[in-house]
Amino acid sequence: MRRGTSAALAFFILLAAIPPIERARADGPAPLPDLSVAPEDISFSYYTDPLDYGIRGIPIDIGVTVHNAGPGDSGSANVSLYIDGAFAALLHVMKALTTQYPENASTVHFTWDTTDAPSGNHTVRAVVNDTAGDAAPADNMAERVLRIYKSFPAATISLSPSHLEANVTASDKATVVFTGRATVDLGEWEEAALMLAASVDHGWAAAVAPGQMVFTSGESQAFNVTVVVPEASSASSSGSLDVDGLLRAETFAATASCMAIVTVRPYYHVSAESDTPEKEIGIDGVTSLKVKVHNLGNSVDSYNVTVENMEELKRAGWEVFVASDTIQRLPQGNYMALKVTVRAPDDWAVYENNVATIKLRFTSINAAYRGEDVSAGYSLVVRERGINAPCLVTSITVVALVILAAVAVVLVKRRGRARPKTVQDYMKELDLDQKA
Repeated sequence: MRRGTSAALAFFILLAAIPPIERARADGPAPLPDLSVAPEDISFSYYTDPLDYGIRGIPIDIGVTVHNAGPGDSGSANVSLYIDGAFAALLHVMKALTTQYPENASTVHFTWDTTDAPSGNHTVRAVVNDTAGDAAPADNMAERVLRIYKSFPAATISLSPSHLEANVTASDKATVVFTGRATVDLGEWEEAALMLAASVDHGWAAAVAPGQMVFTSGESQAFNVTVVVPEASSASSSGSLDVDGLLRAETFAATASCMAIVTVRPYYHVSAESDTPEKEIGIDGVTSLKVKVHNLGNSVDSYNVTVENMEELKRAGWEVFVASDTIQRLPQGNYMALKVTVRAPDDWAVYENNVATIKLRFTSINAAYRGEDVSAGYSLVVRERGINAPCLVTSITVVALVILAAVAVVLVKRRGRARPKTVQDYMKELDLDQKA
């Protein structure tokens, strides 16, 4: 054999030896997936609300999230679910799990009917696998414990009495206090906290004390609710007191509520005034005056109207007429103008200055129904014009002085005027001329 032929043959033999190695890699098993599940991948929920516990008889959704860490894809992953060691379900992952996010994870669900589940802790175990195998099966199983309770804890709250009346005045607010009781049925729960809040729909201030109570048994606990009603509040207003309770046991929450009514006690106050409390009239004259009667209470009120000194006025010859002896249903904050007519006596004397004081009284009718005496007095003054003795003396004196002054003037004028000449005067003048 020639040398060139031997070298070529050796090269081809070496080249032929390489392909069997490459073919062995291509024809070998495909890379396996690495499926995994952890305790935090197991979830419990009621509809969409996450749960850390369950109530017997309420179905619980168990969710298991399966992850694939590669290197191979998973096309036939499934989850075997066990509750307290007993097989519950085989759940198939309905999509292929690749090694790329987010396609490398998927969640399967199982609904657990807890009707026959006993109270207490229950262990839920999830085991994941792929029919093709798993590259690292050590992380294919996880467990989580769920506690099942027989019932929810429940709270009841109440107020006593169911109605209180606030005794406000025009300047003072009033405080009313209700006594409350709270009871919690813990059932199988060891402890629960009840938080309380109060409000009044009328906007009045309300507070609860204590605002939070902790229950470890079924014994009831007391609380107080204080409501402050502002001064001058109308008797027609009332407030609905609402007390709301929020009960918490672990992550469970429940509510409770109760209500009561707060009303405002009527108070009564009346006053009177007049723009013209005094008038002057002539002999046997007639005049009218108006009195404004104000309702300063916090409710509708009616009033009796009387003239306290009516008999005294009659004996003096005065006549007084009040337009009405009652004022009916005067609203709070309003007034009514009442007309009072007065006639002077007809037996007038020249030296007399006649004055009448009319004493009016307005008495609350509604207050009288409650056994209260509420009234207001107001006086009007009417003067009959006359001339008294001092005035008459003064007038006569003035007239006399005027007359004396006039006489004096006349005398002065006469004294200063020249006397007419007589015959004797002319004879004397002629005799004097002759001698000269």
